[in-house]
Amino acid sequence: MIPSAIILGANSRLLGGRVFSFHEPRIHVYDQSEQQNSGFPTITRYLDGVEDYIDYIISRDKIIAKDYFELEKERHDDLRIRLNSNFYRVETRIMSVQPTPKALMALTEFFIGYLYRSIHEDRQLRPLPYLREERLSVVRSGFNAKTHFNIIETLTNQLDFARKGLSDLGIKPEFLSVLDSRLESRNTPGEYVAKLWQEKFNGSTEQTLFEVISDIWEKTKNNRPIT
Repeated sequence: MIPSAIILGANSRLLGGRVFSFHEPRIHVYDQSEQQNSGFPTITRYLDGVEDYIDYIISRDKIIAKDYFELEKERHDDLRIRLNSNFYRVETRIMSVQPTPKALMALTEFFIGYLYRSIHEDRQLRPLPYLREERLSVVRSGFNAKTHFNIIETLTNQLDFARKGLSDLGIKPEFLSVLDSRLESRNTPGEYVAKLWQEKFNGSTEQTLFEVISDIWEKTKNNRPIT
């Protein structure tokens, strides 16, 4: 479900006052950082237990970590640019779109329902190389990604699968329709901001940025998810 979550939750495409061509450029930028800590671990097989996870965490050289907990943070941190001193770092961030509580709940329902159903059906895990390839494809192309499977059908099936999982738990989904709407309209916060930027850009990066942030803030403040 990693590729599906990336497509439906894509954040922002603004970088340096321009619209980035990638569907989810934040992950692409993180992938270029040292040790590539953007959320997909560099493992060759699925881990069997917490001991394997610990082995993975300690398997790579530390940067400035002094203990295991700092080392774990280094494995899953944002983009880092090291300076001459070991005590400083710079974090580079693409402007993000603050999700509304409803959007966060929609993704939470998706994760819980899908994972619960998968566990109880003892569903076979997909090969890691396939997931990596699909992940790269959706980061670049989003809804237009070319993968081993039809990405739109995959999204539709996984949302339906998550609903069944929630039903098994006795939970009536209240927010999953947010993701249904994004799939139907082929829209995400990232796509919305890109279109908004192109509509409002007047030659002034600062003024346009202010207008885009104001628009997004109104939606966040009023809990109106982008769909």
